[in-house]
Amino acid sequence: MRGRRTRRAGGAAAALALAAIAAAGAGAAVAHGGAAVTVTAEPLLARPALAADPNVQAPDSTGAVGGRWYVHTVNNRFAVFSRSSLRRVASLSGPQFLDPASPPIFSGDPQVLWDRVGRRWYFETHSLGTDGWRLWYGWSRTADPTDLRRGWCRFSISADDPTGRRFDDFPKLGQDAARIIIGSNYVDQTADTFTARIVSVPKPPRGDRSCAPPRATIFGTLAAPLRTPARRIAVTPVPANPVTPARDGWIVAAECTDKACGRTVGHSLALWKLTGPAAAPRLVPAATLRVPAFRVAPPALQRGSPRRLDTLESTWLTSAAAAPEPRAGGRLAIWTQHTVAGPGGRPAVRWYEILPSLRRVRQTGLIADPRAAVFNGAVGPTRDGDGAVAVYSVSSRNQLPSLRVRARIAALPAGRFGTERTIARSVAPNATCSAPPRNRICRWGDYSGAVPDPDRRGVVWITGQVMGPRRADPEADHWRTWIAAIRPVARR
Repeated sequence: MRGRRTRRAGGAAAALALAAIAAAGAGAAVAHGGAAVTVTAEPLLARPALAADPNVQAPDSTGAVGGRWYVHTVNNRFAVFSRSSLRRVASLSGPQFLDPASPPIFSGDPQVLWDRVGRRWYFETHSLGTDGWRLWYGWSRTADPTDLRRGWCRFSISADDPTGRRFDDFPKLGQDAARIIIGSNYVDQTADTFTARIVSVPKPPRGDRSCAPPRATIFGTLAAPLRTPARRIAVTPVPANPVTPARDGWIVAAECTDKACGRTVGHSLALWKLTGPAAAPRLVPAATLRVPAFRVAPPALQRGSPRRLDTLESTWLTSAAAAPEPRAGGRLAIWTQHTVAGPGGRPAVRWYEILPSLRRVRQTGLIADPRAAVFNGAVGPTRDGDGAVAVYSVSSRNQLPSLRVRARIAALPAGRFGTERTIARSVAPNATCSAPPRNRICRWGDYSGAVPDPDRRGVVWITGQVMGPRRADPEADHWRTWIAAIRPVARR
């Protein structure tokens, strides 16, 4: 799926609708106790984190916070930082982390999460080795993630293809109380076919350090592709990651807008529930959620280079953080987003708050810029659901890519985020990519991260990328990730 593109269609009515949504998400003052209040995103801590492996085009940066640590993952690397200072305390290459005795060639699309109830960390990633691709998952033996060699349990599922033509693309990690959940696109590049699939893995008992192999259950095969509740081909399922895992798990996906699916405009999200015993889970189609129409965004322009930046398919939701929603009786709310064609055809980030138990979208909005592309976003709620933070990239013909944030509080009208704040700026354009010169589209992202702080009220941790100084080799990659703790603040 990665690399396929469709072109967006116009339409005056659609443009007016998108403009209205963009205005709602643009951030504004709100009356609070008779006085105008502006909502801002206040960085409590923000620092650069990891620099590029010269041969890795994009970081795919995510992270999780828990206890005394922030665990940060990028393509080909796992790292642990102190949450109080963001000082790096441990780091290991992805291949060495997965298999020190016989490391694969490459590891990518990593994800990590913290289970505040089970008091341990979980991860997933995929790897390419001499026996083809593998989908890896596992967990820390204890609440301390710092021993990256001996302190983690690791397991893998073979793609069953030593030629390397089949693999799990764009895997995403979530959880419920009894299991971790992985959603991916299982692709056969030889036959140009794919299926979304969902992998359910029972969690180990709390305090168990044995690394006993679990039994994974897989939904979706090339012979019997996973389908949405509307019986359409499913693409890129993203499991929810609640701040406090509950009995059932939830998975969400955007409607496919790839030409292979026969559509270039999407109108819905798909929702599944994973239920039943951990060892014998059942995947239940839950709902088709109608949302404003969305189309694939074009690549983003950048200053100083004719090469454009990939904004990914609008089909791809990229994260699904979840927390209780106080204005819906404390019901679980899933926050997710994707990049779509916004006003004027420019890339913009569409976000959603979903109440899965009620099978409805509580609110949605668009973060857009009239002069720039907005893309590579993530949105996450605070622990108690009384606020949220969005992180994203901004770039244009007249500006280098930057990492920016917005925040909202419950008092803001539905669909709105507050004023924008810049966390980090690139010092050079991204001009290093393996795409043919006639294409000139460079990888970016592929995603950012935004997760609630489970121990501190009103704080969301974010990660994303900018471009650092160019290296001596003009074709060497030079991205840099940032980590920040952000608090939504209302100011009069």
